[in-house]
Formats: sequence, structure tokens, C-alpha cells
Amino acid sequence: MHNNSSQSQGNARPAVQQGSQRPQGSRPYQGGGGGSSYQGNRPWQRRDERPQEKGRHRLNGNIRVPEVRVVQDGKQLGIMKTYEAQRLADDAGLDLVEIAPQGNPPVCSIMDYGKFKYEEKIKQKDQERKQREGMQSLKEIRLTPSIGDHDLEVKVKHAREFLEEGKRVQITVKFQKRQLNHKEMGFDVVKKFIAALGDKVTVESEPRLDGNRLNCRVAPKQ
Repeated sequence: MHNNSSQSQGNARPAVQQGSQRPQGSRPYQGGGGGSSYQGNRPWQRRDERPQEKGRHRLNGNIRVPEVRVVQDGKQLGIMKTYEAQRLADDAGLDLVEIAPQGNPPVCSIMDYGKFKYEEKIKQKDQERKQREGMQSLKEIRLTPSIGDHDLEVKVKHAREFLEEGKRVQITVKFQKRQLNHKEMGFDVVKKFIAALGDKVTVESEPRLDGNRLNCRVAPKQ
């Protein structure tokens, strides 16, 4: 029994020291794939840990090509190795952002990406606001080719109210199947409608046939 115990102790592997760590600043090579994938201890080749939004730009260490065309503040800095471009961005305290991945080589910009995203968000909100305002400032009046005089007067009255409020008016005439054989009736109705509005309006879009609809847009005269 004593001999077996000694033999087993002799064959035992040395225990792994608990808490042992790889020296700080060193990371293993993670090769493979296209371009440089070195993940060493050089700061300009670090991997950007910020989450990449779907369909958005690649940043810093997430740019996995060997060389890029670099621009900064609208100026061309030329083609250089990706790690050199990253070093320029790091020295300036900025980000290396891939803005044209389809380029040959891809185009990267040195910029403050946080500021860029903020300004882009403001522009998007401004566009959405203008779109909403545009929709709110456009009112539609629907007519038929065979509309009666009384109904037409009511529609004209509504259109005048919209125009006095500074809104534009979309005039739409919808044709039924048989009425498409007499499109001139729709054009006559639109012409009559615009004449009833008087000389305080301007025609932004002339009457135009689109499928089974005749569209025309008027606005208050400035």
C-alpha cells in the first residue's frame, strides 16, 4: 500500500497555482480571416468595445482591413496602413470611423464619433419635424367628376378656410371605371374649383392624372 501511494504521488501532475494571470497588457494573437486581426498590446490596434449598431459604422479596432484611405475635416490624408490611421486618431483623441466600406481601399474618417452621432440624431429629428409639419400643413379636398354645384360650393368653402390658415390644399378627383373614358370631366371640375377660389391662390402642381386619380395642389398666394 505504501509503495502504491508513493508511485501515485510521483505520477501526479503539479497543481496549477491559483490566481495566476497572464502579464498585463499582453493578449494572444487571434489570427484568421481577411486583413490584420492582431490583438496585441499596441494601443492603436485595440478593439473598440462599444456596441456596434446594426447597419452603422465600424470603429477603431473593429475595422479589419490592412489599409484605408483617410480623411479628416474634409482633407485627404491619403492611403495608409490601418494601424497608422488608428494611431493618428488616438493621438488626436478621436475615433477612426469607416464611412465608405465599399471603397478600394475603404474610406475612414478621423472624427469625434460621439459628436457625429449626436449631430446626426438632431438632423434626423429636424427632418421628421419638418415632415410632420408638411403633412399637417397639407389638406386634401376630394371631388368626383360628376359633383353637383352645391357640393362643389361646400368643398370650395372648406378649401378657402384651409388657405386662410396658411395651409396648402391637395385637390383629388377620383374616377370610377366608366368615368375613366371621360377624363376631361375631371379636368373641368378641377378648373372650375380653382376658378372659384379666386385670385388669392397659386397653383403649385398642375392637374396630373395618376392611375384613376387626378391630383392638383394649390397654396395661398404670397
